[in-house]
Amino acid sequence: MASTTADWSAPLPVRLRLPDDQGVLVAAEGSALSYRVGDGQWQDAGRNAALLPAAATDVRVTDATGTTTDVPIAS
Repeated sequence: MASTTADWSAPLPVRLRLPDDQGVLVAAEGSALSYRVGDGQWQDAGRNAALLPAAATDVRVTDATGTTTDVPIAS
């Protein structure tokens, strides 16, 4: 069963952990996205939406104004 969070006022409005370790779907319109696993290096994940590896622990969201917010991904 998938778990989801949608908060349209948050820096990362959509977080959907897919079942069976398929990954984590994240979306933030108009933002650059990156992720990391644990304390590892940040990896580019593109813009607007991304399917991250299941092991991802944090998402970095950089909005159109350049504001950066780190968002933990719940397991």
